[in-house]
This record gives sequence, structure tokens and C-alpha cells, in this order.
Amino acid sequence: MRKHIRMLELWADGDYGIMRWCPCGEALNEEIVEGTKYYTCKMYKYDSFFHVRKRWDTAIGEEVVRLKEQNAEQAKKIGELSDQLEKPKNEVAQLWDTVRSQSCGCESCKAEIAKTFAV
Repeated sequence: MRKHIRMLELWADGDYGIMRWCPCGEALNEEIVEGTKYYTCKMYKYDSFFHVRKRWDTAIGEEVVRLKEQNAEQAKKIGELSDQLEKPKNEVAQLWDTVRSQSCGCESCKAEIAKTFAV
């Protein structure tokens, strides 16, 4: 009985967005019935409880929501990484200011700094 309940949980978790495979392992086919498009497992006609038949528009809507959530997560990560890059940039700028302040400022010192640090 527990195995059966676990299978139902897995099926429910997998039934979101555009599915590629039925939980039974069969690939889903696109099927048009009375003008409505479905993703359907070929075994659906024998056992409609454990096999997938999902309306195309529902699957697309769920997939769009999933992609929007994923995009928001990516944008957040990019923002965090951009913030992390600012600190090293500021440190490098401070170090360059320190190096420049230690030199006398003449052209030969500037050339030596540029040559040594490839600036």
C-alpha cells in the first residue's frame, strides 16, 4: 500500500508543465480530439488513472509559470553575483591608487608601473 501511495505522490509531482514521458515510461504523443490538443500516453485508453492525458493549453500555461519562476531565480542570482563583483573591483581600484601614490608620478615611473602590471 505504501508503494502505491508513493507512486501517486511521484505521479502528482511529475504532472506539471509539458511532460515528455508518462510515469509508466511511454513517450507522450500529441493528439487532437474535437479541436482540442492533448499530450496523451498510448496506454491511457486502457487505464486512465495512471496514465497521462493532459490538455495542451494547460501544459503550456504551467510551463510558462515554471519558466517565469526559473527566470526570476536566475535574475536574483545574477544580481547577487554582480554585487559580489563590485567588492573586488573596488579593492583593485584602491590598490592601483596605492601603487600610483607610491610612485613619484614621472613618466618613467608610470611606464614602469604599466609595464610591470600590464596596465
